[in-house]
Amino acid sequence: MRVIFTVALIVATGIVACRHLRGENYRLSIHDPKSVVLKGKPVGSSDIDVNKITATTFDLPPLSRYSLDNINITSPSFNRELFILYYDPQEDEFRVYIDEKRDLYLAKVFSPLWSRLRTVVPILTYALRNHFPDRFQGEHEFMTYFSTGDVIKLMCECVVKKESSNCQNDKFAPILQFGSVYKDPTILPTLVTMPVWQHLPCFEEWQKEGKICEYLKRQREVAGKLSGEESLVKDTATGESKWMPFSEWDALYPILIWRGSDYSFLTCIQHRVLPVEWNRDIASQLSQLGNDARAVALALMNVWDNLTPRWKATALSAMAKLDVRDMIGVSENRKRKQVPWIDAKFVIKSHVHGVSVMPKVDRYEPFHEFGVEVATGDKMTLSQLSKYKYHIDLGGGGGTSWLGTLDKLGMPGLLFHHETSAKDYFHDEILPWVHYVPVNEDLSDLKEKYDWAEANSDEARQISDAGTKYVQNRSEPEVMRQSYERYFIHSLRNVLAAYVPMSDRVEAKIQMAEWLAKWSMVGRCSGWDEKCAFKNWRIKA
Repeated sequence: MRVIFTVALIVATGIVACRHLRGENYRLSIHDPKSVVLKGKPVGSSDIDVNKITATTFDLPPLSRYSLDNINITSPSFNRELFILYYDPQEDEFRVYIDEKRDLYLAKVFSPLWSRLRTVVPILTYALRNHFPDRFQGEHEFMTYFSTGDVIKLMCECVVKKESSNCQNDKFAPILQFGSVYKDPTILPTLVTMPVWQHLPCFEEWQKEGKICEYLKRQREVAGKLSGEESLVKDTATGESKWMPFSEWDALYPILIWRGSDYSFLTCIQHRVLPVEWNRDIASQLSQLGNDARAVALALMNVWDNLTPRWKATALSAMAKLDVRDMIGVSENRKRKQVPWIDAKFVIKSHVHGVSVMPKVDRYEPFHEFGVEVATGDKMTLSQLSKYKYHIDLGGGGGTSWLGTLDKLGMPGLLFHHETSAKDYFHDEILPWVHYVPVNEDLSDLKEKYDWAEANSDEARQISDAGTKYVQNRSEPEVMRQSYERYFIHSLRNVLAAYVPMSDRVEAKIQMAEWLAKWSMVGRCSGWDEKCAFKNWRIKA
């Protein structure tokens, strides 16, 4: 049965755009300017009157029916972080299984894996038990996969080549993914996009008490204060921080600012992208380019195609700083007033005797010795970042920045959203040129988009304001209700409807028992309360 439901669209006037995305073609048909006109609006930017959009309809087709056979086909095609949630009708409880050969070692050494499991499983089982009580009456088993990885850990050959006999992607069982997902729906047709695991406590509080969580309340408050009402500043006399009236849009620093970690990036799709190695990538070029900061920056630009997006941003930043420094025919006094158009650096720091210091990292030290600052030990607060006019949410290991997108949308500046091959669950709600300015995955148009924003201040500010209002509206009860229904309950309903239970024959029960014996049980939950037993201890959700 096709499931159709309607959700309200909240944008700048309190309407959020929510829709089901069937690949990129749907998004492109909504709005995607092919070029930027510097002396005017982006092509097509006035095509959508967001104030006239009141609702949209989701046509969400059901998942294909699946059984233990599909469960069997699925697992061999994944590298790690693929777990089984199984409902045992005899014990009337939910159990979590992990592949002993693939993930048990990872679970022992990678503590965040346990943290994510402890967050996801209690909320998931509570929702199943309390929203679908008739299904869990001790009669029929239920089984589904779920994952908490940054991005789904499908084998690269199944992502790109799809030639392996293991890559029967269209026959896989459904997988609830509590992280980033590939935008291309053909890569994994049975993937079910769930909220990122960091947002689950907010969904939990809503499902149990109908309340807005403190995280969303705080995000709304901070977004409002940072976006033109007030800003958190430090009183130099007392050393205390307090909210003060914030300056106007034109007073923001006209710089594209970014601080973050040096992660890999979608290794299956971007297989040519490698971490920067000084000897291989830079030192080998200096004999021809020179022996100064400009030569190092040029060497970095020369390996552009092999850089992750975050390294691309630091390369652009290094060149921008040198361009200002080396301005010809400009007085020193005027030079001091010039600023680079972008300031992007990795943040690395450690603590020595309780004091935060920037450690020496082999990958960055050679750059710093030549005066090319690609990393810093100073992490910027949201308040500090809010003083800048332009931001970018560069994708990390999973292809997105997770919480970074929402944090930067809520700021008074404009977000240049990094359009990558991956997305998070809420990305379909935000529109290009309405809530943000899109930039290519390889950042090839970043400077062009920056120049457009500088030349079109009014349009840039309108987009920024719409992004801020979107973040603020996420804490509205009606929006939270719709989000919970769409991203949690509807997804679970689809998976439940697709599962075909085993027959009551003894042979079928033996087959199920033999299959589960290949996995290690790591958690048990009743689903009636917020407690689950993981290993030998009990965890509160």
